[in-house]
Amino acid sequence: MAVSKKEMKILTVVSDLHSGGVQRSAHSFVQGFRDRGHDTAVLLEEAGGEYVSKMREQGVQIFVTGADDARHQAVRFQPDAIHVHSHNVSTSLVRFLDEKLQQATIVEHVVWDKPSPYHNQIDVSCLMSKFGLWRFETSAQQRQRNSTKVLVPNPIRTNNFYPATKNETQSFRSQWNIPEDALVLGRVGQSYSGKWSLLILSTFYEVAKEYSNAHLLLRGAPEGIVEAIDVLPERIQSRVIQLPFLDEDQLRRCYSAMDIFVHAAKQGETFGNVLVESMLCETPIVTLSTPYNDNAQVEVVGQNIGGIVATTEAQFISATERLCASSELRDQLGIQGRHRAQTYFGAESSVEKVLNCFSEDIESTLSVSTSEIISLLENTAGGTTFWQRLLLKTRCHNEFLTKGILDLDGSGWGRLMRMTIGHDVHLQECENVDTIQDLKV
Repeated sequence: MAVSKKEMKILTVVSDLHSGGVQRSAHSFVQGFRDRGHDTAVLLEEAGGEYVSKMREQGVQIFVTGADDARHQAVRFQPDAIHVHSHNVSTSLVRFLDEKLQQATIVEHVVWDKPSPYHNQIDVSCLMSKFGLWRFETSAQQRQRNSTKVLVPNPIRTNNFYPATKNETQSFRSQWNIPEDALVLGRVGQSYSGKWSLLILSTFYEVAKEYSNAHLLLRGAPEGIVEAIDVLPERIQSRVIQLPFLDEDQLRRCYSAMDIFVHAAKQGETFGNVLVESMLCETPIVTLSTPYNDNAQVEVVGQNIGGIVATTEAQFISATERLCASSELRDQLGIQGRHRAQTYFGAESSVEKVLNCFSEDIESTLSVSTSEIISLLENTAGGTTFWQRLLLKTRCHNEFLTKGILDLDGSGWGRLMRMTIGHDVHLQECENVDTIQDLKV
């Protein structure tokens, strides 16, 4: 049900307000709603988090489902619109709100590029990238219901991220015993293994062998990465700096202190806030395409715009070495990346798009074809193989799902896609396979 955009009451539903991309996005949306004069409240599944005090200082009501009567307090708030951030939000909670607040429009900010268990309660689904929209549309659950869909990137407050001054950069490097003339690679991310890859360390290993002044800055490295650092040769290990939690201004200086942001994540990104933040600080990126998982990083960075998009691990290392060797190319990509981030990923635009979902009758016409996705993946340093294009196309055909030829909605599809990266011949191993479960990967 659409409502007037004038002076709405908006309830944001999010799992928690701890540090993380989902939480930061929820906070930015709430700020954006309030800046436009809307009354806002937040319903949490879990208490605590760094953004709780900030929101309360801004006059935002916060309800926690573990507390007595929290759900009913949210109902008594009588929102015109409900904005659900799907990560770890329970089905029972959304169904409760849908039942008790039938007049409210429910818009979901889709975190994992697939329909939620409470998909039937959602009026509008907001996807963060074209690749995410394609994955959402080609899922078996989505085929059962043609819901309204729009593209809404995460809201990045672009004014908060900009290149540090020379003095700020020198000060940050000095704080962490990094020489002023050092060549600095870096990665910032959540401390979750799926958001990282050992490729970051192997790339630094190759760079550090050639550049004696090379250093690696890491923020949020998970246990597996930390353990791998310990087995690096001492002469290289000593140049890896692990950073503690950084507030937003410290994070801006951290990005600026890097010469290259090296981004490799096993599960890819449904958006990638850190990529936009890095580009806003004019730090070029080398990222790895992951067409077998989430892959918004390909769109966010853009090949030869905000950085280089590699298809294989070898290309990733080669691209990083290429940027290490050319300060001119780093500067060019840095400037282009900042312009791209300011143009496409500002919070103001994303907030307006969500408000339009609340207040307008949006037709369900948005769609992304597999041909568009293949073209997107072709515009990378390595392009795609024949077998990757074939698998991308088969994901869209119902007969492959209904006949059980391939379990395309399960992890098997991803494993099969991974086999095809740079290796067309690998699919010969599948000649006598009837279902993906028979494949030994």
